[in-house]
Amino acid sequence: DVCSSDLGKTVILPLTGREIPVISDDYVETAFGTGATPNVALVEQGISAYIREQTARGRESEMADAVKDGGFKSKALKKALANGDEVTLEAVDRACKYLAIATGSLINTFSPDMFVYGGGVIEAVGDIFLEKILAQVDRYCMPSIRPTVELKNAALGDDSVIYGALAMINDA
Repeated sequence: DVCSSDLGKTVILPLTGREIPVISDDYVETAFGTGATPNVALVEQGISAYIREQTARGRESEMADAVKDGGFKSKALKKALANGDEVTLEAVDRACKYLAIATGSLINTFSPDMFVYGGGVIEAVGDIFLEKILAQVDRYCMPSIRPTVELKNAALGDDSVIYGALAMINDA
């Protein structure tokens, strides 16, 4: 926890050298932690864990079998969302909330021109994720920075890693 005596002071972000104010934020959930990287594997794990937890409590979900071993196929997620599976919708809402928090953290830290979401889950249901993230991300970003950052889904899907690696090789 940040001591109240630190509120209003400034700190230097080690990675960027940027000076930022120490603030208090009612949206912070200490159980979530202080920061995160929007990693698709972590998103998938969070969705799976939530669905397993809810089905263990007796709630039904068409994703129950798909998440037994931890992971799932993005096609199963897309189908469950299209069918209005309540538990899956809740799991995705939670995942998008935490993606919005992580995105806000990264935007505040690095102030990038663009933030791109990618991976199999995003490729399968990216528009749903992006809409939900956009609906929440502003509350986690500094108002002066957020309008300068474009958020979008990867146009190259899973192939973006390959193209990125090729670009790095060409630049070397």
